[in-house]
Amino acid sequence: EGFGGNLEFAKAGNGKWMYTTWVTWRSPGLNLNDIGYLRRNDEIQQIIWVGYRKTEPFSIFRNFGLNLNQWYGATFGGEERYVGGNFNAFWTFKNYWSMNGGVERDGKGISTETLRGGPALLSDAGTYGWFNMSTDRRKKLQLYGGYNAGAQDKRVSYNEGFYFGMNLHISDAFVVSMDDRKIYL
Repeated sequence: EGFGGNLEFAKAGNGKWMYTTWVTWRSPGLNLNDIGYLRRNDEIQQIIWVGYRKTEPFSIFRNFGLNLNQWYGATFGGEERYVGGNFNAFWTFKNYWSMNGGVERDGKGISTETLRGGPALLSDAGTYGWFNMSTDRRKKLQLYGGYNAGAQDKRVSYNEGFYFGMNLHISDAFVVSMDDRKIYL
């Protein structure tokens, strides 16, 4: 009774530039739950990702990368489920310390599955950002930490937080980790 599919176009490999784009569709009548699991039907989804990588050491960096992402999803009836995009970067210094960060913008959207058969739930647009840092992962003791923040446009929701952690590599097969992700402002 229902139908679905996926069409994807991509370039990967060892080059500096990579990209992928795809469109996925699942009609309202599609039900795969007898042979698998389908979280959501009645959706048309479109994604674009473009990435740049510099894997040879230069200046103070061992490697460097940038990503640009864009996504959009709607129902077969034309209701916008979600729309957004982000920009993020990651880099490793010559001493093997690493950092990454990014910003994301999500537009207004709806969720027809959150209320489990009830009316669609509206989510407000929002902006989010993050930054993370890590010491050399090759060492016995690795420390890491980060910061993230986000707010919806109408201030329905706001969050901001720091986290810190450590990994103690006792052997190749045994790592002790301590992490505190409960430091929120």
